[in-house]
Amino acid sequence: MSPTAAVLAALPWLLAAAVVPFLMARRPRLLRRAAPGDAVPPVAVIVPARNEAANIGPCVSGLLGSDYPVLEIIVVDDGSTDGTAEIAGLLAERGEGRVRLVEAEPLPAGWRGRAWACWQGYRATNAPLLLFTAAGNRHDDDLLDYAVAALHDARADLLSLRPRQRLDGFWDRVVAPQFLLLETARLAPRAFRARHAVAHTQALLIRRAAYDRLDGHRAVRGELADDRALARLAANSELRVMHADAGPLLETRLRRPLRTVLRDWTRLLAAEPSRGSRTRRRRLRAIGLAALLIGFWVVPPAALLAGAFGANVSMTWAAVASLACLALWGAACLRLGVPLAHAASFPIAASLAAIALLRGAATRRIQWRGRSYDLQRTR
Repeated sequence: MSPTAAVLAALPWLLAAAVVPFLMARRPRLLRRAAPGDAVPPVAVIVPARNEAANIGPCVSGLLGSDYPVLEIIVVDDGSTDGTAEIAGLLAERGEGRVRLVEAEPLPAGWRGRAWACWQGYRATNAPLLLFTAAGNRHDDDLLDYAVAALHDARADLLSLRPRQRLDGFWDRVVAPQFLLLETARLAPRAFRARHAVAHTQALLIRRAAYDRLDGHRAVRGELADDRALARLAANSELRVMHADAGPLLETRLRRPLRTVLRDWTRLLAAEPSRGSRTRRRRLRAIGLAALLIGFWVVPPAALLAGAFGANVSMTWAAVASLACLALWGAACLRLGVPLAHAASFPIAASLAAIALLRGAATRRIQWRGRSYDLQRTR
């Protein structure tokens, strides 16, 4: 293959290196752009917690440091066995009436655990604004001021908050750029329209009136990814949904071994909100996407390595395509705040992402927080 033909053959990689970083850089509006408003309606922060002893203390302590004047924090302990309830109880005693511990009732048939815990938190308060947040989140003192102001200024019914991910674990840093690409591929063609911009969220601020209209978590009780399902339901119900990057004010820290990273991504992919009986289509799409990941990100460096050992491959094509891949993943690392050295691990990361995709599509029953769920019941 001539050098010119080799470069032409590498055009898909060169185009990806030119276009994909631009799409990755597109974000929802930053939450800090909204200024705190005059209105201060009461907010109830609902924290569903199951075996979150390592997280519940920092989470609730951070919320107690909030500057928001009318705030109640409701921790719903969902049958924890690791001391979560005890820690939350101590925080409630010290919280000067702003923290309440709710012991979850037994899980009814047809409900998923997190949705059930959120529903009980909703029933425990009359606040006009509800913030559903994960126990693993860390909240800045100003988060509620800005979030409520943004909801008010946009006249929105639901505000989906994307946290900043602090990637402290090696394998989290390796794999995260690949899943940023998957998210970008899904959202970019839709230009972040509200009904689609709910792929990843760990905090939802919603008006109680809108929640009641949707029937809240009871309407998505069979979903494992209840937050995404609820946001999608709100958008499809013609409610006004706003998607915001809350990175400066909301943070999730990740430090997990490889086995846990792969397991958690498999679960998340398997738990995508269901849209009817489309299991076969989901599996075919996962197989195609996994093949694309391998073909695009693994084949060029593999060919370059094989050529170095004497295999009959176009070294020019392999080198150009591999350098384009490296440039693209360097941009992804910069976007995520990951050291640039991790960009060189893109073939490994692509392989792990492909495995997670295939496992997620093939999974029929998953274990989540000590419970077993049959996914086929909601497909």
